[in-house]
Amino acid sequence: MKIRDTLLEILVEMHPEKYSEYVVEEGGRRTLYVMMMKALYGMMMSSLLYYLKFRGHLEGIGFRVNPYDPCVANRIVDSTQSSGMWTI
Repeated sequence: MKIRDTLLEILVEMHPEKYSEYVVEEGGRRTLYVMMMKALYGMMMSSLLYYLKFRGHLEGIGFRVNPYDPCVANRIVDSTQSSGMWTI
């Protein structure tokens, strides 16, 4: 996983002795590569599974997910568009 920008600066400021030697310059940006722990991967998978279940529920009650922004769903109710938005 790549860590850049603000988070990288915070990590280096908090523990320069631990992270500074691993920061590399990549495409003009300072980058820190870290190995992800399995637990973090599991948290990402649980978020994806929740999203798929939630999206399925919305589609089941008549919402259509926007193909350009999968965090927006629309439904027509009494000739009026009803929209739902969420963040992942």
